[in-house]
Amino acid sequence: MAQTPYTDLTSQDILSAHISGLAHSINKIEQVLNMKTATVTGHTLTPVTDQQDIALRYRIYEGGIRNWTSYTVKRNGIVVNPSEYIAQPAFGVIVFNTQQSPSDVITVDATYIDAGSNVIEAMQNDITAAEGDISTLSTNLSTIQTSLTAVQAAAGFGHTSQLNPNKTMWLNVRPGKTVSDLIASDNILMSAGTIDAYPIFIEQRTKITKMRVDVNAASPAATMILGIYTNVNATPDQLLGQTAAFSITVGAQNVQNLQTPVVLEPGMYWIARYQSAGVRLDGHKWNNAIHITIAQPSASLMNGSGDVVGVRTANLGTNLTQLPATFPPVGTGASDSKYLARIDLGTMYALI
Repeated sequence: MAQTPYTDLTSQDILSAHISGLAHSINKIEQVLNMKTATVTGHTLTPVTDQQDIALRYRIYEGGIRNWTSYTVKRNGIVVNPSEYIAQPAFGVIVFNTQQSPSDVITVDATYIDAGSNVIEAMQNDITAAEGDISTLSTNLSTIQTSLTAVQAAAGFGHTSQLNPNKTMWLNVRPGKTVSDLIASDNILMSAGTIDAYPIFIEQRTKITKMRVDVNAASPAATMILGIYTNVNATPDQLLGQTAAFSITVGAQNVQNLQTPVVLEPGMYWIARYQSAGVRLDGHKWNNAIHITIAQPSASLMNGSGDVVGVRTANLGTNLTQLPATFPPVGTGASDSKYLARIDLGTMYALI
């Protein structure tokens, strides 16, 4: 911070230069602060009358208001010719060339520096306005938070107790439908070395921890992986969670934990299943009125016949140990996935 190098004076005469230096500093401060001004009319000046030489009395007149920026001196209400006096407006002093009558009333009309700063006042106004804006913003944020909390509560966000407390199992059925609306179908052959994926619809925020398939007693031994994918353009896309690769138990419900539970917001997802061999599963007859259906694609993208029930990858071999992070895209190439058409569905289940 820059400062004028004032120092303490020793015993010496005070020079006009000393006072001038201080005056310059004061002027700079006034300039920075953009000082406010005020006006006064008929301000009475006080004569100095304590001189020993009575001839010097009633020549110097001082104002109770100082720091004039402009002024007009009057005597008994009449403007005094400036040639009759020397003015020191900064100090609020008039020195007459000749002695004035004790009965004379010397006054001044003046504009003077007031004890106020335009800069500081503007800053205070800005602060006050900002405080008002902050108060309004705080109120708005509080309102938004209240609304968000209400939406989250309605949607089941933020609290474990609101994670779909009335449902424990999801499969490929339309909203409002359950497994009891379907017709069972047993001993359905699945293709070896592929991943089959079927859509499910989540109506409320849901935490999935397990998956299940029902393996028919006629199935050969195989390794299986179950998982959940996101949905993009009616096809599975990004892997959200999966089980470890496991050896199936034939003739039983196979329930496996996801390696990491996943929380699904309302929307469409895909449950997927890889099997190393041609396993046989129990499931259900396909029913367009109950199952979630996919728009009929081009015949060149179809795998099998019947209604489109999901998506199937090309053969990925018999040694897969985990599902791909991105589901192989649907296309016409030999290595691309295809829409899967079947009249029976080897049902997969997602569980809490």
